[in-house]
Amino acid sequence: MRRWYFCFVVGITFGLFLPQLLTLQQCILSVILAALFLAKQKMRALSGFPLALVWFSCIAHWHLNWLPNELNSGAEHTIVVRINSLNSSPMPNFYQADLIAIDDYQPLFAKKVRLSWYRANLVFNAGQIVKFKAKIKPVWGRANVASFNQQSYLFSQHVGYQVSVKSFLGVINDELSWRAQLYEHVRALTQGMSEQGLLLALVFADKTGLDSDLKQQVQEMGLAHLLVISGLHIMLVAGACSGLVYLILSGFSSVFAIPIKLASWAMMSGVVGAFTYAWLAGFSLPTQRALLMFSITAFALLFHRKITSVDTLLLVLFCLLLWDPLAVLSVSLWLSFSAVIGIFLIIKLGQKKAASGRRWLLDLLYFQLLLWLLLMPVQIFYFSGISALSPVYNLVFIPIVSILVLPSCLLLTALLLFAPSFGLWLLPWVDQMLVWLVYALSYLPTAWLELNTQSVNWIIFSLMIGLLLAWGLKVKSSGGFRFAAMILAAICLVVGRSWLIPNKPDWQVVVFDVGQGLSVLMQSQQEYLLFDTGFASSTGFSMAKSVILPYFKANNISELRHFIVSHKDNDHAGGWQDIVANLTITRYWHSQPQSPFQYCQQGQLISLGAFTGRFFTQRGKAVGRSRNNNSCVLHLTNGDFSILIPGDIEARAEAQLIARAGQEIKADVVIAAHHGSKTSSSAAFIDAAAPTWVIYSAGRFNPWGFPHNEVVQRYIKAGSRAANTAKQGMLEIAPQGESWEIKGFRDVISPYWYHSALLPFVPRG
Repeated sequence: MRRWYFCFVVGITFGLFLPQLLTLQQCILSVILAALFLAKQKMRALSGFPLALVWFSCIAHWHLNWLPNELNSGAEHTIVVRINSLNSSPMPNFYQADLIAIDDYQPLFAKKVRLSWYRANLVFNAGQIVKFKAKIKPVWGRANVASFNQQSYLFSQHVGYQVSVKSFLGVINDELSWRAQLYEHVRALTQGMSEQGLLLALVFADKTGLDSDLKQQVQEMGLAHLLVISGLHIMLVAGACSGLVYLILSGFSSVFAIPIKLASWAMMSGVVGAFTYAWLAGFSLPTQRALLMFSITAFALLFHRKITSVDTLLLVLFCLLLWDPLAVLSVSLWLSFSAVIGIFLIIKLGQKKAASGRRWLLDLLYFQLLLWLLLMPVQIFYFSGISALSPVYNLVFIPIVSILVLPSCLLLTALLLFAPSFGLWLLPWVDQMLVWLVYALSYLPTAWLELNTQSVNWIIFSLMIGLLLAWGLKVKSSGGFRFAAMILAAICLVVGRSWLIPNKPDWQVVVFDVGQGLSVLMQSQQEYLLFDTGFASSTGFSMAKSVILPYFKANNISELRHFIVSHKDNDHAGGWQDIVANLTITRYWHSQPQSPFQYCQQGQLISLGAFTGRFFTQRGKAVGRSRNNNSCVLHLTNGDFSILIPGDIEARAEAQLIARAGQEIKADVVIAAHHGSKTSSSAAFIDAAAPTWVIYSAGRFNPWGFPHNEVVQRYIKAGSRAANTAKQGMLEIAPQGESWEIKGFRDVISPYWYHSALLPFVPRG
């Protein structure tokens, strides 16, 4: 069965690379193929692969693509949900919930949804059943290279639809879940704690109370697994419960001379302890894995089954992916299993070198260093960086959290629930301990090494070459074989140079997917121009920090020749301070200038590598004082390609622009003015620009309906082809042979099913 398990796991993992989920017909063909494999004894193990793909597609559709088409129209519905989230935030905007009913439709099983209420005036708790007037739509996140993909993350949590609340209709059932009742009781008694958020994160897995700077700090230190409930915490609790019960029963057996199966009872108590803690954590994905691994190991020992570490890992991974195939979309799956595999490998190496006589502290440091190296590929792939001091920090803080912090927090919680007077006595001591922990974490250097795409390629390739050389030197063979392995490694290095140091295009335009907003990056001869930054929120979130700067870091961009902010509207200028704070900028331009910006004057010429740019900004009585009509308008050309970026100008400014510039605004690509609003993109403007392509930068499901159908039809009538960030994600324009081409993130750059809309599994009537 080991081979069949392995093929099944590979098949589920291969689901990450499917361009679309299997249709019903493809599932039937896959099952037939599996049956053919099963008919051949030597090929039976291979049947696990097609069956895994079928299972993966079926489960994905079951969890993510269940809403009838007639309810997915964008209209408002009466929606009933059961709240699942624990929130310590005083006014949260987002909840995880189970949808119970939408109008008269009730799904057979409650389905997970993401609930958003931006103007909330109430706070809800887990277990409450609430009725809203709301819109429901498929999950759709921004799609950019090198930035967090919210869509795949929500898919990994079995969330396929998001509910946008318009009005509150009432609470149907105000009874909290048992977990929420415990949570609210502890939260009420710990209101005076300085680090209440950290206590709730360690006990109940509620991260909403953690400071965002602290979360960023511990992630860059390589310690994020310590401040939330992870597999490490579950295993610690399970081990502590097993050890404690073993000691108690051992003493009881000695005193009363009663034979007791100590190991059996200890193991069972460990499983119960792990299950209880996982329940407090809401059975999050990492806790499920740890609980499953401990349970399999415990029952194997109980029934005296000899199972190797490899079989344990494979069986746990098979059981987990059978139960939840969508777990492969989760970063935590690969991090935790890489860590467990690394631990097993290090233990095996340690067993062979047990007689080396090294001191225990050096052994621990050696253990952490090897684990750091083994986890490095996953860390680099997902986070584009590593902490150089992570082995040292883990060596110091894992014992502190495991032996002191976590037991104290759990003991405090138990006392607050069952002996409040003792709990309140202990509370200030635990709080002070958490304050010291946070203080230490906050002021230590992260030693974070940010790696761009080229550096990542070098590291991966170096590891491959190193493994090849190590294999060639380790294999017992002639010197000629070893020499051949070295020659092969050298050839690989030469051949792989083009991959390691890719030839950058002479020029490139990137239109970021910033939702309802605009941000365009232009590159020519290693000079860069950024036009607008997308929006920012009052909480400190901005498109600049979440989308633009990660792309710059991944591509080793640290300087801008020109930084242009078209006007002050938040969807264009939000987060401009983040750009200024993180990049070296030569020239600043703005339509409402203040230091360090200067005015993007009509007729002003700029240069960018081989491109010449000219501003066509409109101002005066003819266009009024509207920020939209006063936007910076930029035309760039190198003779072979041209692009026009008109900001948010409307028909009034367009008419003035045509009168002043005429055919000078003609361009191969036009970024649609004002995101495709019907107040812009007049027929005269489109005729003057005569673009081959128009690009709409708008938010998916935006409330204004951009791009408006009238505008779309005008461009179609003019013969222009269209691309839309709302549908295709980030767009890249680059030379291709004698011409140029446009690539979308969702359809070309990363064309996987979890980056695009789900297809119906069966036709719906």
